[in-house]
Amino acid sequence: MTRKVSLIAILLSFGLSSINAEEVLRGDANGDGEVSISDVQVILNHHFRELTSPCVDAFDVNDDGVSWANDAWDLAFYLLGSGDPPSEPFPSRGEAADPACESFNPIPPLEDEIAAVNLLDISMESSGKAFIQIEIQHSTSLGSFHFKIEDPGQILRVSEGDEISPLDYSGLLDMKFIRSSEGDLLVVGVVGALYEQFLPASPDPQLILEIPVCIESGVELGTYPLRITDAEFSDFETGASIYPQTRDGFVEVEHTVPTFCYPVLPKQVTYELEGASASPGEDITIAFKVRSTTAFQILWFGIDFDEDFLEVTGFDRVYERPDGQAFEIEAVDFYNERETLGLVPPDAVVESALGGVFMISDPFQTQVRFPISEEFTLANIHFRVKDTAPMGTQTEIKFKSGVPARSRPLNRVCTPDVRGCVQLYEWKNEISAGIQRLNIETADSFVTLPGVLKIIADQSFFIRGDSNRDFQVDLSDAIHVLSGLFTGEYLRCPDASDANDDSKIDLTDAIVILENLFLEGSRAFPQPFPAAGEDPTTDDLRCAEGREGVTEGKSRF
Repeated sequence: MTRKVSLIAILLSFGLSSINAEEVLRGDANGDGEVSISDVQVILNHHFRELTSPCVDAFDVNDDGVSWANDAWDLAFYLLGSGDPPSEPFPSRGEAADPACESFNPIPPLEDEIAAVNLLDISMESSGKAFIQIEIQHSTSLGSFHFKIEDPGQILRVSEGDEISPLDYSGLLDMKFIRSSEGDLLVVGVVGALYEQFLPASPDPQLILEIPVCIESGVELGTYPLRITDAEFSDFETGASIYPQTRDGFVEVEHTVPTFCYPVLPKQVTYELEGASASPGEDITIAFKVRSTTAFQILWFGIDFDEDFLEVTGFDRVYERPDGQAFEIEAVDFYNERETLGLVPPDAVVESALGGVFMISDPFQTQVRFPISEEFTLANIHFRVKDTAPMGTQTEIKFKSGVPARSRPLNRVCTPDVRGCVQLYEWKNEISAGIQRLNIETADSFVTLPGVLKIIADQSFFIRGDSNRDFQVDLSDAIHVLSGLFTGEYLRCPDASDANDDSKIDLTDAIVILENLFLEGSRAFPQPFPAAGEDPTTDDLRCAEGREGVTEGKSRF
């Protein structure tokens, strides 16, 4: 068994006393000179347990002026490879603006003689599937831990996602992540410790994680090493770093590996907006549907539409929590005109947009999640087609990330107990479970399907006698009426086919059309004629289809 030499901790502890209190490293919440998983724990301790007096410049990872739980999440995302780095000063120290940083007391690393991360040897199945098993032991209660599994032979294949199985701590280790980094490095991080949750002291090695993997096809029979690197525990009470001993393991490849082996299903997420047809001035409802092959608790969305054609009039959430309780966070924002929002650069103009975020449950307190592998309608979006929208055209209502939130420079929405908040800088299309984020960049398949709106003429807008709806009255209209009467042919516009406006369609209507075509002095068609318009007579006849291109004006008759 190898051990990380305790000299590292001694040197770090020695170095703490020499840190200039007027300088700060963004994200280094425990002040040990490094940005790591323990800093996430310190920020959580401050926010949820009020155990520390923060140096805001160190705790405020995203540099929005305050220290919130969001800073812990942002830092965790960064450390696990799926988020942005802390704002400056980072990665080098810089001048601190917060006077509290002058009296900030660093938290030195904590010695734990028994702390260890053990990688058990792996035996593969004939299918090529295998499981990486991890043991840990520690003498203190842990709030978080982090380590990497190095695969120097590049023999393992994994799917990114939440397939890590925490053993014996069901419901506690809800933040989990596994990813493949350039094919040869598996990064594993687990963060618990919210709301007084922690991993209790475990003096004896305890199996805690089981990770499904596949052996790459073509790997020769033999023994291949795996190594634990960059291991760190975080003490629950103080947030101090603990550097555990590590034990490496081996993979025994005893069978010829098959060509296909899938350790887990690929991640697939679909956002879809239904299409529709509508007339100028008409109100329409567009369904927003979601499907995901992985569980998630938070859903973000951003939608773009053309303000020359449409305006949003409302947004109704359709999906309800299975237990009937309220959503933890539910925020929707929209604006219908081009607006100046005080962005960078100053006075930047943004287009109309719609965005929102829904947190169905606290990801770290309950197991209530959105449906898995089941399409559901999240909401109905209500639009109004503008009166000036040109008929015969179509426009897309599409998902778009980077749509700015209207409240600037920052809009913060929190859970009812104010323990969890989201920052609404901009809307995005993304789902998340714990610290796992799935979007177009991270999911195997994150598909967004736009809704296409066809703008048509009002269904009651027609020219009397224009039975076949070709925008002129001629012999073909009389034939169309006769075909409808005697062969059952589909009448495209029954209201226009009622040539004498007696609220019924019969042989007389075909005769009236023929008389007007071939007999001089025949009576004129009833209104609307010769200009297109609405039927002045109240009856049950309607036009069966929209009439792209019909405008108020003369027919060709």
